[in-house]
Amino acid sequence: MLIIPSWLLLVAFGGLETVTEDSSAEFRYDGPGLLFVVALWVVYRGVLHGVKGQTLGKMLLGIYVADANGKGLIGVGRAIGREVVIAVLFLLCFIPLVLDLLSPLWDRRNQAWHDKIVSSVVLKGKPDLPEPAIG
Repeated sequence: MLIIPSWLLLVAFGGLETVTEDSSAEFRYDGPGLLFVVALWVVYRGVLHGVKGQTLGKMLLGIYVADANGKGLIGVGRAIGREVVIAVLFLLCFIPLVLDLLSPLWDRRNQAWHDKIVSSVVLKGKPDLPEPAIG
């Protein structure tokens, strides 16, 4: 995930504000910075999951996102849909996002809600990608 660049972008575009009231600091996520960072996050993860099956973090962990029916990778469209579900849960409230991220612990196929919606699954190993054309 783009944690450090996301925070920098969030601050740069006004999504993170510090308000001092009665000697207390308040951190808020709002404004165009939040929407920009969420959109960047959805596109980054959507493209990498769709094309390679893995983000940089998944590469390090040795896992990848695949079609739940065994048809290879899920493609950019479904991968972006997968990330939009996560983003909506994040923007709605933190509790639905936590439940979504914990749901593989009690699911028979270890799928989160966002995986079920787009019919994807996270598997161990490396995805079988076609060899790039030379020439």
